[in-house]
Amino acid sequence: MKLFFIGLLIWMFAGCGSPDRDERVIRVDAGKIQDGMNASVVFDSIKYIPLETNDSSLFKNIDKLCIDSHGNIFVLDIEGTNAVYMFGKEGEFKRRIGQLGRGPGEYNEISDLNLYRDSMIEIYDSGQDKLIHYDTAGKVVDEIYNITVGDAQLFHVGDTLGFYRSNGKNEYSLKIWVGDKEYSYLKQDYLEMRDKRNYFYTDGERMYCTDNYNDTLYLIENGMISPYLYIDFQKNKLPEKIRIVEQAWQGNYCFDIGDFKFTSRFINFSFSYRQDEIFAFYDCKNKSLWTSRSFLNDIDGIPILINSNTPNSVDKIITYLEASIFLSVFEEDRISETAKILKSKVHEDSNPIVVFAYTKK
Repeated sequence: MKLFFIGLLIWMFAGCGSPDRDERVIRVDAGKIQDGMNASVVFDSIKYIPLETNDSSLFKNIDKLCIDSHGNIFVLDIEGTNAVYMFGKEGEFKRRIGQLGRGPGEYNEISDLNLYRDSMIEIYDSGQDKLIHYDTAGKVVDEIYNITVGDAQLFHVGDTLGFYRSNGKNEYSLKIWVGDKEYSYLKQDYLEMRDKRNYFYTDGERMYCTDNYNDTLYLIENGMISPYLYIDFQKNKLPEKIRIVEQAWQGNYCFDIGDFKFTSRFINFSFSYRQDEIFAFYDCKNKSLWTSRSFLNDIDGIPILINSNTPNSVDKIITYLEASIFLSVFEEDRISETAKILKSKVHEDSNPIVVFAYTKK
């Protein structure tokens, strides 16, 4: 479904933190993608928070990470333990939120986690078609039943609730509610390429979305979608005739934009090119773009991997690092003091390390 005309997108960027409503363009030159870029180009400093490991807090995967205004960290583990865990701002384990079951306040099959108005943990249980709200003490606040959307991503900003509906049919799949009014968008014309999970994003105040095929970030306001940001891949844009991911990989194409994060100076996003995930940083201050396959941490030598399903922040990129990956590259005689301190706090079976990478102002 085409929601925009490229010819109308002629404005350039004016700023990131409080952007105006004009559509904007970022032009990507695939010939300038680097194999690795120095972290110091974007970041001033990096903080590491190892999550406390014990029998109650040991999970297997981070499928989503949320952080409230008090610094509390919430982790969703879908495939490993089908549970939500809460940690304090220094990584200390506090509690597991809710429990498995089919009774009141219990969940059966979690599809997504959200922090709503910074005071409630919101779990979508696709196994029972319901939303469950907990307070940060783990007490059930309320439940909303008959949310039948299939396996879904959940997003909630202000009074707007967004779902991605995955049911394998060629029909409208983005569901947006404002109050009790429902809107539907994104008819799946490219079913074979609908393998992405994340459609919704936020800058902390407003909700955005991407579709399966186009190179556009859309702004959602009052249930309506309008083009906000166009990623111009120029001669490397994916042709419409290509319908499956394998064909896209085989060509010289850029496609599948996503993982948007917004700071006061940078817009960070990713896209696919030649079987690689490319990380991009657009500098709104200098109107420049860096694209790279990886980051070389010249600040303290600890590996940086930017992950999806992490919250937005105006002053930092929030990500996480598996303890096993950190330990596998650790060389005692060539590593920073920061890494040596971190090594004393983790072991092979540790939960991941939450990373706060503070961006330049």
